[in-house]
Amino acid sequence: MKTVLQMVKEQIGPEAVILATREIRDPLDAAPSVEVTAGIGYHPGLKESRAQAGARPKDQSPEIPAAPDTATLFRGLEDNLGEIKELLLDLVHRSSLSEKFKDRKKLFHLYQELLEAELDPAIVRALVEKVAQEEKNDGNNLKKVLIRKLAGMIKTGPPWDREVSSGPRRLALIGSSGVGKTTTLAKLAAMARVRQQKKVAIISLDAYRLGAAEQLKTYARIMNLPLRAAQDKEEFRQAVELFDNMDLVFIDTAGRSLANQETLAELAEKFSLVDNLAVFLVLSASTKDRDMAATIRRVQGLPVEALIISKVDETERYGNVINNLIKFKKPVSFLTNGQKVPEDILPATPERLAELFAAGGNGLRNLNKGS
Repeated sequence: MKTVLQMVKEQIGPEAVILATREIRDPLDAAPSVEVTAGIGYHPGLKESRAQAGARPKDQSPEIPAAPDTATLFRGLEDNLGEIKELLLDLVHRSSLSEKFKDRKKLFHLYQELLEAELDPAIVRALVEKVAQEEKNDGNNLKKVLIRKLAGMIKTGPPWDREVSSGPRRLALIGSSGVGKTTTLAKLAAMARVRQQKKVAIISLDAYRLGAAEQLKTYARIMNLPLRAAQDKEEFRQAVELFDNMDLVFIDTAGRSLANQETLAELAEKFSLVDNLAVFLVLSASTKDRDMAATIRRVQGLPVEALIISKVDETERYGNVINNLIKFKKPVSFLTNGQKVPEDILPATPERLAELFAAGGNGLRNLNKGS
């Protein structure tokens, strides 16, 4: 397919430059058209050379004309192409909205902002339609309406609040390498021990990374919590029985790829030995949308009750997080926003997640203040 610039050059010559573009709407035609204004490029060096050539004595050899300023030409061309790209995007975005909303400027800008925040286009359309209807009815601030509507689409809830008939509540953390499982587990254990005054113990299934094992031992020693490492199924069963008199038992799993079916089968086998178990899936906020979705799908055979979104301080766009919370309808229990134990962890609420998404990096500053 020919570009706009190629078609212009075919019409008026190789020195053609696009000067301006604008959208034209025909009331009888639903599809808008684009008007392009173009002209022949003006090259001062070339004009000056021609003038000098006209005044040159006959016995002098002809001078080579100065080359046009190509850098200026390319800058102008880039600007024009940028304008065309913006116009085409504008047309595409507007065509996705309902007819009654597409010409409302504030709503359209909100639509663009949500797409730039990497929210799924289908979710964006549904959300803007809801915001438009409520804003039209009561005239509320668009951002406030957005947060309220988005919060209504998100599920949260801490699974350890659920009562069990007998024995301790057992909470296992799973996740891919590098998402911050061990640090997150230490934060949760500290919250339960210090703030909730519960009897807490830790079981480590991570026999693969010496650094992680030493880190967990250090946390357990500082918090004066009993810790038992289990390298196989029998040792794990013994550790579970040993801590049967506790209120909460946290289980730290190996930081291995959850794309490995062998790893998932091994976890499923060990978890089948445990009563009163809830599994937290830890996901990093900086994980790509598709990778996050793939991880959630892979662990559907495990008893995952809730998600923990870690490392919210390492990105300023949270569209990937919101997309997957809405798509999979899994509740979120906690957000982590730094390395400090136990400070940098917060209970998740729908409003907190919606505000974080709507405000981006500014929302993170509010999180760090504990709002």
